[in-house]
Amino acid sequence: MANMWAFGATDEIRIADPRGTLLRLWSYLDAHRATLVGAAVSILVVSGLSMIPPWLAKHVIDDIIPRSENAGTKLAQIGVALAMVHIARAVLTYVNRYAIAVVGQRVVLTIGREMFGRLERMPMRYFERQESGVTMSRLVNDVNALQQALIGPTVNAAVGIIDMCIYVFILTNLNWRLTLMIVATVPALIVTTRVISDVLRVRYRRVQESAARVNAVLQENVAGVRVARAFARERTELQRFESQNRQNMGANMEAVRVQAIATPTMQMIAAAGTALVMWYGAAQVMTSHTTIGELVAFMTYLIAFYQPIAQFSEVNNVASQALAAADRIFGFLDQPIEAEKPGAVDLPPIRGYVRFEGVSFGYQAEQTVLHDINFDVQSGEVVALVGHTGSGKTSLANLVGRFYDPTAGRVTVDGYDLRDVTLHSLRSRMAIVLQETFLFASTIRANIAYGRLDATDAEVERAARLANADEFIEKLPDGYSFNVAEGGSRLSRGQRQRIALARAILRDPRILILDEATSDVDTETEVQIQAALDRVIEGRTVFVIAHRLSTIRNADKIVVLDHGRLLEIGSHHELIARDGAYRQLIEMQFAPVRASAEPVSVPVA
Repeated sequence: MANMWAFGATDEIRIADPRGTLLRLWSYLDAHRATLVGAAVSILVVSGLSMIPPWLAKHVIDDIIPRSENAGTKLAQIGVALAMVHIARAVLTYVNRYAIAVVGQRVVLTIGREMFGRLERMPMRYFERQESGVTMSRLVNDVNALQQALIGPTVNAAVGIIDMCIYVFILTNLNWRLTLMIVATVPALIVTTRVISDVLRVRYRRVQESAARVNAVLQENVAGVRVARAFARERTELQRFESQNRQNMGANMEAVRVQAIATPTMQMIAAAGTALVMWYGAAQVMTSHTTIGELVAFMTYLIAFYQPIAQFSEVNNVASQALAAADRIFGFLDQPIEAEKPGAVDLPPIRGYVRFEGVSFGYQAEQTVLHDINFDVQSGEVVALVGHTGSGKTSLANLVGRFYDPTAGRVTVDGYDLRDVTLHSLRSRMAIVLQETFLFASTIRANIAYGRLDATDAEVERAARLANADEFIEKLPDGYSFNVAEGGSRLSRGQRQRIALARAILRDPRILILDEATSDVDTETEVQIQAALDRVIEGRTVFVIAHRLSTIRNADKIVVLDHGRLLEIGSHHELIARDGAYRQLIEMQFAPVRASAEPVSVPVA
């Protein structure tokens, strides 16, 4: 019972070498090298300017105050100098932060474009095994995490590291003995930072994995809300969400515990270094080995030296999240895509002659769903694929659209092996009307025009008329501008089917695949769709998949499948005369409506 809701595949855990991930991220940043160099120069200048105030303070304490002559004038000059320093720092800080933000946004835009492009070319097997909520988490949450790291924390970390290096140089010039005490704490800081980074990266990977599973449950419940309510399973779904949410909270708390340890540990190391400097520095002042102004300046620089350490804890936190996100992003980008053969050619204009030559296919290596299929479809023929559920009808049609490749044999169009032509050129000459019609959350006009984006309004409306959709469209409040909502939820199933058919008509395909296009609709709607189909299929090569045998009697060729094997092929009259599998399918369809045990009268027209 504990695993009864473990639907779908979970995201694979992939912890990569952080150096490899960073190098790959740098490949995106390298395209903006000029902007980054400018920002780096600006940061260097800002860091240099930040060194001036403590040095001026030392000068005031050691040189101006003991010698009172012209003190007012000199202090005024120092005040003006400090004001100019702060103004320059403010301007340059704006410049470098804006420049780095621009680079970060452009990198995120590039990565997001690559991820979506990859998603569009993922093989169908990926979508079969991966939950859509997990994929959405990668495209949204992981990219956002990377974006946050590339903007603010990147600047802070860069400024902090540069400042610390400059501070070490200045502190060494002020008092090398005191500087040695500070340097002695640096190895402890580096080791602590490295250990915490490694631990946090693993923790945040788990956080993002658990967040992806929460997203998967949310997405699934939004899509399946009608089923959950129809079966009164709201409480069960709430418990399922609660379970995933608690796992997510647990993963977050593990990361929080590491963060909570990190900050005080770093602060303790910094406090130890500061205490040593104060103790030894005070002793040097008392023995006249250093001046009060020098010690004040040194302590001011020291506080500034340790200040980035407190920021590093936050930066380390965000950077660890970003590395985990980048690891998942690159894992997604490394997924195999729909393969095009090297040297694949564009399919020229076709007649629509389709041939299956010894075709076998399986979704998994150990499971074959089609066995040695051989038959031809002449240009302009209507071919009906019939058989019991699971007989391989849809699998056969999927091979025509090359959503999958055969594991043996080949499928050809006009003599071209589908594996030798580009996917775009093949699918641009096809159209598919599915049983589960999908419409985008847009207008009816936009959904029909999806079949051909450059179509005029007149062409869209003509396609709707051919699909017998214009009558109900014109009765809607906004006509063709009516927004159908996500998935076309504001339309009936039959209306959605006719919109999908209009979309296919507008494409003017040479090959048309109708997968259960008239299933689950009422008789009147079926008649309307069938009338539209009769107009559309003329002159095209058409594959019709249907359980309602009444929709395929006039097909030129009927292919009868059973458990992936081709049993019979012929016209309706030929197959009825054979008294084989096709006749049995018809009898099984019509027998249930008989009230008596009379012999079944098989319709032949």
